[in-house]
Amino acid sequence: MIVIICGFLLYFSLNQVLGCFRNIRELHDQEFKIPLIKKAIQAAGGTLMLYAIPWSPPDFMKINDFNNGTVGWTDWNILLDQGGGPNHVGNFCFAPIHGDTENGELIYTPTYYYIGHFSKFIRPGAKRISTVSSRSHLLSTSFQNEDGSLVNVIMNQSDEAIYYQEGQPSRWLRIYPLYIELLERRTEVQTYTHTHLYPHFTFRYDRSSLERLIEQSRLNAGAYCFDQAATSFPAARANEKIAARTAYRWLLRALKYVPEDNTYQGHLAEMYDWGTVRIFVQGLSYFNPAWFPLEATFAPSVFLFHQRDWIEIHYSNAVQRRIDYEAIVDVTEVYVGRNEEVESTECFSAEVITGYRTETKKVWQDSVWVEVKEEVPIYTTVTATITTVEQYKEAWSRAQIQLIPVAGLRPGTWWNTAPSVDWSNTYEICSGDDRALPSSCSGSCGLCPSDRSMVRDLGRAIRRNLVGRLCHYFPDTHLRRRDRKALGW
Repeated sequence: MIVIICGFLLYFSLNQVLGCFRNIRELHDQEFKIPLIKKAIQAAGGTLMLYAIPWSPPDFMKINDFNNGTVGWTDWNILLDQGGGPNHVGNFCFAPIHGDTENGELIYTPTYYYIGHFSKFIRPGAKRISTVSSRSHLLSTSFQNEDGSLVNVIMNQSDEAIYYQEGQPSRWLRIYPLYIELLERRTEVQTYTHTHLYPHFTFRYDRSSLERLIEQSRLNAGAYCFDQAATSFPAARANEKIAARTAYRWLLRALKYVPEDNTYQGHLAEMYDWGTVRIFVQGLSYFNPAWFPLEATFAPSVFLFHQRDWIEIHYSNAVQRRIDYEAIVDVTEVYVGRNEEVESTECFSAEVITGYRTETKKVWQDSVWVEVKEEVPIYTTVTATITTVEQYKEAWSRAQIQLIPVAGLRPGTWWNTAPSVDWSNTYEICSGDDRALPSSCSGSCGLCPSDRSMVRDLGRAIRRNLVGRLCHYFPDTHLRRRDRKALGW
């Protein structure tokens, strides 16, 4: 029978740990020149796998084994009962998982989770890569999986919190709230320490260390958000709106962490300026002097600009900011209708009691005829009418809107539009006998607006139409309610 040796097993106890680490490294460096191992290499086809199976290993052994050439790890036990067995010689042991056979529960020990730091992230086929720690209390080992992902396993051998940094600065956005929660939990638990519940309880981290870590992570989180925003600054200053809005959002996040930094505030205002589509609307163009109220209400002196989310529409040429587009509204026709009234009449009738008359009747009562007098109502038919009067007046216009780019952005465009306004009023006129009416008349005669007033309302309608057209042309300038709330708008 031919036995192919495909691996080499290392078994040692705690007092042999340091020597075994050194021996593994020396064997690896000497390419396994020991005769027996050399034959094993040849039998395995030139590659020899090293596996470590320690007896009750301390935590640091896994990292040191991997750093010294082993490619696998097999724990002595994976599942035992609540007593560390069963075992025919009474040699009870510790395991990552203990099964409570009496209650039917599984107990996951810290070793189980420690093994998970390796097995969950270091996948089969991973290659170990060199890693160096600048702190003597930190042990680390690093691997690159076949999909290209990097895994760093770091262990703090001391009882003090150690600040550790690797190449993923975005982690501060997650670490900062975790440190705050840790401090809050520590404060809650501290109430029960040194009492009959936990008389000898000691914290792993002191309060000052946590506060120092919170402050450090806060500043690092703010710096990370600012760095993310800064990557969009060049594109934003080249008038790329999306880049400016992205930078604006990162700066808002940075200010949540570092509100005292005035530099961030200045950049925030700059990115808002670059991210906003700013349009200057020239005065209305029209040829009929009678339409002057159009211009007066289209851009009154008290209404200088319209602003919503990422769009600003200015009606005053006194604006001193950067302008992206110019809009020209050319009114070609205005119509104001006459005062119109339409009447409709409805008739009603009813029978009403206008009086009573006395009638005598003979009634057989107690074996005799008795005369009885009775009052009988007298009915009369009455009529009435309700005349409904509908008053209305309308006005409309035709105009062309031109959008001209100033800053070399997306091409301009134009629209034909026909905004309109109307006025209406309805009232009733009652005549005839009120007793025939189902209800009282409502409303009153209104005074129809003048032509000048209708033209003024038409100017406001043109302005609303213009704003709607421009907002529809720039849909990316509008935010949903939850996005607006996230920006504090």
